[in-house]
Amino acid sequence: MRLLTIPVALALSVLCTAYPQPLRQDNNVQGQQQIAFDSFRPHQPTHNNNDNSGYARFDDQQVLRVEVSSMEELKKLEATVEDKNLDLWSNLRIGTVDVRIPSSEIDAFKAAIPFPSTVMIPNLQDLVPDQAPALNVQAASSWNYTDNSFWENYHDLATLNTFTEAMVQQFPDLVTRTSMGFTYEGREVFGMTIHGYERRKQLEALEEEVEELVEEARSWWSWMFGSSSSKPKIAKKPSKPKKHPKAIVIHGGQHAREWIGPAVVSYIAKELIVGYGHNKKITRLVDQFEFTIVPVLNTDGYAYTWEHNRMWRKNRQPTSIPFCPGIDPNRNWGYKFATGGSSANPC
Repeated sequence: MRLLTIPVALALSVLCTAYPQPLRQDNNVQGQQQIAFDSFRPHQPTHNNNDNSGYARFDDQQVLRVEVSSMEELKKLEATVEDKNLDLWSNLRIGTVDVRIPSSEIDAFKAAIPFPSTVMIPNLQDLVPDQAPALNVQAASSWNYTDNSFWENYHDLATLNTFTEAMVQQFPDLVTRTSMGFTYEGREVFGMTIHGYERRKQLEALEEEVEELVEEARSWWSWMFGSSSSKPKIAKKPSKPKKHPKAIVIHGGQHAREWIGPAVVSYIAKELIVGYGHNKKITRLVDQFEFTIVPVLNTDGYAYTWEHNRMWRKNRQPTSIPFCPGIDPNRNWGYKFATGGSSANPC
């Protein structure tokens, strides 16, 4: 899978680095009841890795935007990034490439890559909290999710899980819980499936009833005006097999540090749930399609960004090199496996 194109990648880079970075939404929900849900903590993993004594710092680290004008320059940049284990903030391509560079490597990088470049971020630490954000999570007994206030700040994994569980509990006719299994560190990856189940059942029952009435009317018409001399026996028409609705899967947080992903995905879920029965377009979509929404796919990595390292990207699975844990979920789908930016280097 390829990385995002320039405008989206830049938006992710800037939005995801600062903390807290508000996600402002227009308070445009009208005619809907203000609903709040109680806070509760779901089951926590047995493997607890919540040592918040230190949080990674990025003093004097820069993000450079490098101008690449040829394939030869691109290969040279790729080799340098691989050799020095640098953090790419955009796809390797001819054009502009954004790279995060530790202070100890800046001079060597510029000597190896003398291409035109500009400084996007002069000191990354200015945009990163001094201590783990997990220590500063605001405890709340309830949140309101119809006026978008929940989405004015980013939320840790437990809070996002709470949001998902609450949707399942408060809208049982519309939302069901969906689990994808457990991670290496024992965290469950789960989300919600949203579909107009009850309305679908009602429509299917109504369709069957109408079909039976039509079939009965045809039989009586044939008996009264046809050649048959005896009253027809009406055989009940076998019911049609239930067709499973077409499914749409939306997930966020494959790259742990991209907090904008889980925020957007959970907001989409809220819009589908709260808008059902109030918005004609949303109601039609939810009746027709089954939406499976997983706010955080890379739960271990996402928790790690809140507890240890804001710039962490991969999951926390061990690799063949003990001091280089983590595999990039975005590079490990079966479709086009190991293409488009993947690396055989576990680091």
